[in-house]
Amino acid sequence: PRSSLCGQPGQRVTEVTEVKPALQLLGRQAQVITQLPQELQGDRALVLEAVSKNWKVLRFCRANFQDDVEIVRQAMLQNVSALEFASARLRNTKSLALEAVALNTAALQHLTDELREDEELLREALRWNPFALRFASPALANRKELVMQAVKAEGLALLYAGREMREDAEVVRAAVKQNGSALIFASGELRNDRGVVAEAVNQNGLALQHASDELQRDAELLKEARRDVASLSVPQTSAQNRGDIFSRGFVSPRPLRHGYPVALSSTSTLWT
Repeated sequence: PRSSLCGQPGQRVTEVTEVKPALQLLGRQAQVITQLPQELQGDRALVLEAVSKNWKVLRFCRANFQDDVEIVRQAMLQNVSALEFASARLRNTKSLALEAVALNTAALQHLTDELREDEELLREALRWNPFALRFASPALANRKELVMQAVKAEGLALLYAGREMREDAEVVRAAVKQNGSALIFASGELRNDRGVVAEAVNQNGLALQHASDELQRDAELLKEARRDVASLSVPQTSAQNRGDIFSRGFVSPRPLRHGYPVALSSTSTLWT
């Protein structure tokens, strides 16, 4: 009800003429700014303070404020998702983009297509978070130097690499060396490559479940995998420390090509 929203019985939003009550309203409901008197809607100081308390105000404020770098920056400090509602000019401003990815690399998804093709920007994002590869353009997701940077820091980032990179033995080896469970994201051919699978199993015996059916029956690989699993005094805890995708609760934001197999334990037929 409007009366409860304004805090005074019978008072309409359009009747709010003071900055303080307007800020109180905007702190609770961002779209109220479109109902305030024109004078308050155009008050830059009010909008600047409002976005510092409720970043969603940026979505509903006037276009000139969405193109105001100070206002956008203030909103981003509260939630980097505010960048989505900035003007196209600011979403294409590299200096602001660098600030945004330092706050949260998810900001990449709100940039213009032009900036998402910027190698330097993606490299900086990957420095903060290897999973920022998720927001790379198709071209950069297949840029070997960038993908190698990501998977060397976190093997599971291979999920977001382009198809060419998931078919590249050097890239996949780097990924599974860091995290054996990254084998699940490799191409079918490489999951049937004994050298690649051996590298993965050496890092984490549980990775054998992601290999081809043929290699899952390989006597030497089975022996190594069993030895590795048997060496874990507390399997779940040890797997968490080493980054197993199941024990870490890793969830893909997009469907996998091969799907997730059932997590295996020491009682599975693979280990018997």
